[in-house]
Amino acid sequence: SDLVEVLTREAEVLDEPSQALCHYRIARVYAERLGRLDKAMVHLERVEKLVPGSPLALSELAQLYEQSDRYHDQARVCLRQLELTADDNERLALHHKVGLVFEEHLDDELRAMEHYRAAVELRPGYVPALQALGKLCRKHEAWEQLLQMHQIEADHAPEAQRRALAHYRAGEVLETQLERLEEAVEQYQKAQRIVPAFLPALRALDRLYSQLGRWKELIALYETEGESFRGRKGAEPTGEDAIRLARIEQIGSLYEDKIGDLDQAAESFRRILEIEPTHVGAVTALERIYEKGERWNELMEILEREAELVEDETWVTALLHKVGEIAEEHLGDKDLALLHYRRVLAINPSYVPALTSLGRMYYQQGRWVDLLGM
Repeated sequence: SDLVEVLTREAEVLDEPSQALCHYRIARVYAERLGRLDKAMVHLERVEKLVPGSPLALSELAQLYEQSDRYHDQARVCLRQLELTADDNERLALHHKVGLVFEEHLDDELRAMEHYRAAVELRPGYVPALQALGKLCRKHEAWEQLLQMHQIEADHAPEAQRRALAHYRAGEVLETQLERLEEAVEQYQKAQRIVPAFLPALRALDRLYSQLGRWKELIALYETEGESFRGRKGAEPTGEDAIRLARIEQIGSLYEDKIGDLDQAAESFRRILEIEPTHVGAVTALERIYEKGERWNELMEILEREAELVEDETWVTALLHKVGEIAEEHLGDKDLALLHYRRVLAINPSYVPALTSLGRMYYQQGRWVDLLGM
């Protein structure tokens, strides 16, 4: 207290700049030695009046107002500091600080958003401001602002993973809140181009390509994803191999059902058989496609292949009988048809459809001895 008295008397006889220095020293004594923050703030306010815009006085006032829960005064002083400084680092810290004061203490979230947004504009990758602004944008359903924030981060984030995530989040806003699906696709595509295996973007593109009927792009997506699961040649099948086969199967189904390109569909299912020769789903799909396309020779080959795969005798005989029917009805190859009907009866002599077909052909050809010998 003696030092305060000395400094106070000294201030009374000095010029204004020297008075300001005395009041600053008095404030430090009150704050640091005597614990009188109220007195310290009074003297710092006098410093600011004597030397308007004093960076030192404003900085310490802001800290003391915060410690004393005088948040309106803290915000006022921080805004004054913003007016006076041109340093981007200082402006960044001040905008974030003012945003926190308005959000947490003054119940003014809209003004808080203004300052968080200003901080993001100064440094697009500044995570604390991005997180705070994103939270308030979602709370107030300020979707355009949130979209803009994600786009700024996507353009400036230094790490590839963060850029991809920002594009993905921009896509989410466009898809789920603004219902601008084509623009959402663009954002998801950007995320996937930056990080090709970025699963959330892949799933989003899968969903939207299907919803929008963009089948060729969906096929390209499945091709890319399938290639990422390509196993080592000659290695034992793995779970990743199963994923790759599933993607190729989906590609085949899209060509068949959505695009109507049976040739490309067949090519896809043949690719599966090159990887897994016993894949029954691919075999039955090829049967369906070859029959639709009236590709009888290929249909016969794939039916023969299925007959080699299945163990059920009844199903084998049905498949071989169908091969015979195709040879007879579509290729006009009577000898080949007879051969397959006989193969069926060699497996099951009482198989009625084969007996009927063989008897009919013997009758048509006048082969009475063979007909009687059945």
